[in-house]
Amino acid sequence: LTTGTILERPVTQDDDKTHYLLRVAPYRGGGHDIDGVVLSFVDVSTLTRAQANEQKLVADLDHRIKDLLDAVAQVPDQTDGAPLSQQDFKLRLLEHIQAMRLSYALLSQQDWRGADIAALVSSQLEGFGERISFGGPSIGLAPKQTLALGMILHDLTASAAQHGALNGGGHVALDWRLDGPDIVLSWEERGVGKRQWDRQNSGLELVRERAAAALNGGAETNFAPDGVKVLVRFPRDAHYTG
Repeated sequence: LTTGTILERPVTQDDDKTHYLLRVAPYRGGGHDIDGVVLSFVDVSTLTRAQANEQKLVADLDHRIKDLLDAVAQVPDQTDGAPLSQQDFKLRLLEHIQAMRLSYALLSQQDWRGADIAALVSSQLEGFGERISFGGPSIGLAPKQTLALGMILHDLTASAAQHGALNGGGHVALDWRLDGPDIVLSWEERGVGKRQWDRQNSGLELVRERAAAALNGGAETNFAPDGVKVLVRFPRDAHYTG
């Protein structure tokens, strides 16, 4: 009333779903004197939800870029201590990015709601043919779990190709199941010469690290005279709805 300035402020209804822009403007009569004020409420709920969704998308993008950069940074850790040539490093880097691309594509098809573990396994292991057999029940994975498990599957196949069953005439059997609140994934290689496992296998170590850090779970490795079995266990996302 003193300055004639138009004032605006956001107002939220008690349900926290309906949002208005409150505008207070001076009302002038026949002269120039201010005779009162006009209050108007503009429903901006749709705009507010769009802005909140945009902020969420930006946050998700930041998180996904961080995941990609973390995966790139871990490439040197999978060299078993031996230096890589420029060509080998480039190939390893492209394999990592390809593994993440497959998981991203799968999540994109589901509008980033999540993915079924069978679809994830099928996409990551496509190309190995009968060298890897797999099967298990339909289990939904949250987006973060999908990305992490996709990289674990990549680590396992890369390790098998360098030191294990996929480096010779062996075979890999993969299955998964629910065990109470946990998801258990079993990766078993057969037809592997024991001497191939005498050296430290950084790929399997990376599986344990990913299971702990990204899935809040764990992984254990059991060696046999002719192979190796890796069990990955992690809690099912109780808030995942698919």
